Amino acid sequence: DFGIARSVEAAGVTQTGVMIGTPDYISPEQAEGEEADQRSDIYSLGVILYEMVTGSVPFRGDTAFSVALKHKTQLPQDPRKLNSQVSNDLGRLILICMEKDKERRYQTGEKLLGDLRNIEEGLPLGTKIRPRRRSFVTAIINKKTFIPAMGVALAIIAVLTWQLLFQKDAVPLAPSGRSSMAILYFKNNTGDKDLDFWRNALSDLMIDDLSQSKYIYVLAKDRLFNIMQKLNLLEGKNYSSNEIKQVAARGVVNHILQGSYAKAGDLFRVNITLQDAGSG
Repeated sequence: DFGIARSVEAAGVTQTGVMIGTPDYISPEQAEGEEADQRSDIYSLGVILYEMVTGSVPFRGDTAFSVALKHKTQLPQDPRKLNSQVSNDLGRLILICMEKDKERRYQTGEKLLGDLRNIEEGLPLGTKIRPRRRSFVTAIINKKTFIPAMGVALAIIAVLTWQLLFQKDAVPLAPSGRSSMAILYFKNNTGDKDLDFWRNALSDLMIDDLSQSKYIYVLAKDRLFNIMQKLNLLEGKNYSSNEIKQVAARGVVNHILQGSYAKAGDLFRVNITLQDAGSG
């Protein structure tokens, strides 16, 4: 559960036909007022990926209702026609995510993540590869769209989280019966101290987003702050294996997410690592 469907669930059409919230990422079934599930999240992720590679959402309209209607009735333009640098496999992956019929979309985040990795490694879609215990995500974001584009990183991290939940060799769950995670403060590699505020902001954004899931426990922001303060880890740095294990032990979590961000000209590079706390 990425938390996307739940956050836009309020964007459904009311009995008076008025849209509440933004309809830009709403799935066809949500526009129809039907119940959302993980495949609705996958549709929303497809829209985010579409926007990332083309620079615009697939459907626009004069009213929220008209946009929601297009999500239900109109096919999106092939992203490869809007950006020639989009590979055939990536374009096809995005369109699969955005299938109107949820039975034709990726049915699980694990399968979607598998194809994202295949694209990264130059393998055909559908190739089965052994799940890795340590997962990396890199997002290249334009400086002008840094804030909204962070939604892409959030969504992809949610896919990684979903995969961890279903790994056969996953570490034991937290006492609550859910998998658990601590999201550490990011490291600022830009060299610009004016961007230090993103260290906490990115962590807070991900905590807020992933905390909505009923399948995973995320260490609360105030609890994280107290632990990081006691361990003298509030300053930006590379966390050692021992420090990671200490945070996990004090927070009683079994996964650690950490990241960094850097910039080159007008582009930002965000690197994120998701790993088992036990392995450091």
